[in-house]
Parts: sequence; structure tokens; C-alpha cells
Amino acid sequence: MNTLLSDMRVQSLFLPVLGPSTFSVKALAVIPGNAGKQQALGRAVDWLPLEEEKQMMKFGLMAVAATFLIAAQPAASQQYPNPYKVGDMWTVSGIHVKPGGTLKIAKDLAEVWQKQQDFAKSKGWISGYKILVNSYPRENEPNIYLITMTDRLATPDEVDARGVEMRAFMKMTGEQMQAAAAGRAEFSSSGSTTLLREWVKR
Repeated sequence: MNTLLSDMRVQSLFLPVLGPSTFSVKALAVIPGNAGKQQALGRAVDWLPLEEEKQMMKFGLMAVAATFLIAAQPAASQQYPNPYKVGDMWTVSGIHVKPGGTLKIAKDLAEVWQKQQDFAKSKGWISGYKILVNSYPRENEPNIYLITMTDRLATPDEVDARGVEMRAFMKMTGEQMQAAAAGRAEFSSSGSTTLLREWVKR
């Protein structure tokens, strides 16, 4: 029997098969010298010495256990180890308020900027916006931060189309909007703009 096993050069291949709630093991006997044909272990196991059969079963069970443990891990940890994924983009613009200009900038934000952001949100262009005040500004730091949130940046064509819609909504021409922006220089000036990306727990 051992001679027959040696001549046939039987190698065992264990294939774990996992179902939704249970698992089983399929075992095949691969016979390289027989044109790669495979036979079920039930047919080949009679050729195997008892000790080799035990080793096969041992390694097969170990393989199944390892596969089961991997399958039990959360899907997110298998795909990517970072516990966070990227969320909305936050555009943060700093505004420097000139002495005596606090009331003027507040009115301008309420009557113009916030009105524009409410329209943009209703169109789905942004997901939200915020106005933050720097309570203890250091030298050269902005006094106010204007923040808008969106899941993606607009394409050049979208920027043009949105500009047309916004001017129609505000009932202003491009020249009028530029003149209004220039008038804000009387009580404020624009600082740097930063693009931040939110991290969201998976």
C-alpha cells in the first residue's frame, strides 16, 4: 500500500468552503502523475497510511480555522486599515475687520453672504456653512472665518453655470457684484483661504 502511495505521489489539497453561518471542508487528492486529475478524498484516503491521514486532517482544520478568523474580521479592516474615511471639504476664508467695521461687516454677511449660501445650499452646491468669530485674535490673524462645506469641488463649467444662476437670484450683474465686493474694502479685507478635508469614523 505504501509502495502504491509512493508511485502515485498523492498530495492532499484542502479547500475551505465558508457559507453564511456554517463552514465545511472539501478535501481533494491531487495526483500529479495522472494528467492532473483530481479524485475525492473519500476515494483516495484508502491509499494513505493512517499517520499521514491524521496530518492531512490536522493541517486542513488549521486552514479552516485561519480562514474563519479572517472572515470574522470587520469588512472595513480587511479592505483598509485606516479607521477614518474622508468626508466633506471645508473652505475656510479669513476676514480682517478694520476698526469700526464690525457692524458693517455683520450687516453685509446677513444681507448678502448668508443669502447667497442659503441659495447655494438649496441647490445642493454646498452641504452647509458657518460664520466663526475669532474671540482672541493675535496680530495679523483674521477676525472672522467664513466656512462652506461640500462633498466635492465644482468643475469649471459648473462654476460658470452657478455664477449665472447666482447673479439671477441676487438680481445683480457681474459688474454690480464686483462693485459691491470693492465697497467692502472700506470696512474689511480678505485674508488667506484654506481647504480642509473632514475625517469621518468608518
